[in-house]
Amino acid sequence: MRSLWKGSLVVGKLVIPATLHKACQHEDPEFRSLHRECGSPVEQVRRCPQCGIELGAGYEETVRGFEVAEGQFVTLESDQLEKALGGKVIELDRFVVMDDVPATLASTSYWLAPANDLYARQAYVTLRDGLERTGLAGLGRFAHYTKERVGCVRPIEGTGLLALQTIFLGNEVRDWRPLAAPLAEIEPVEGELKLMAQALEERTRLFQPGRLAKLYPRRVTDLIRSLVDGGKTHAVARPPTAATVDLADALRRSVRRPRRRKTAV
Repeated sequence: MRSLWKGSLVVGKLVIPATLHKACQHEDPEFRSLHRECGSPVEQVRRCPQCGIELGAGYEETVRGFEVAEGQFVTLESDQLEKALGGKVIELDRFVVMDDVPATLASTSYWLAPANDLYARQAYVTLRDGLERTGLAGLGRFAHYTKERVGCVRPIEGTGLLALQTIFLGNEVRDWRPLAAPLAEIEPVEGELKLMAQALEERTRLFQPGRLAKLYPRRVTDLIRSLVDGGKTHAVARPPTAATVDLADALRRSVRRPRRRKTAV
């Protein structure tokens, strides 16, 4: 599994060389925008409106900017940003009871693995088992893709690995109280509550993550497959690139048409 990030997991004076790997990914089909008239993929063009020029696909011609007021930006070069974020280090500077971290704060999950050497593995296992024994999770901040995140490191039962979950800060969680307020005065009817409990119990199953893909197949994927099986596809003619064009042949083909007699004007 290719790592997204190579750095260090730090607990006090203990430095554990570690790698970060994406834990999950959605399998939704990736759609592209096509021109309805001819079915060709639409190109996304990056253009500077002030200079009127088209920018390349890379980032050599651009710089990150933060808008501090309307039309006013402060710019940050990549090296400034990397230096401010402290490099690729996850420093676990505090530990909390694992169950005290609300599920509503969880964002993205990653597998956290040790580097490929004996010391890193030994230190990693010691930290993992220490967290399991104490029921604690580590909190710390780290940089990923030039963005600063707060991560929660915890062991995942049955895997032998630590997971790092990015978590939202308290002020990033949207206010839930206006949504809950209308429910405060509602009391369920006892008979209806018993029927609801019965309906839930009848549908209760053992949770098996490995079976979810079979239980909930992707309906959009099934739709695409049915269109392919029904011959509902089309090929888009791609213009030849300069490297594959025979110039002389192209010129000959360009003039293969009956000559017209010149007429006086």
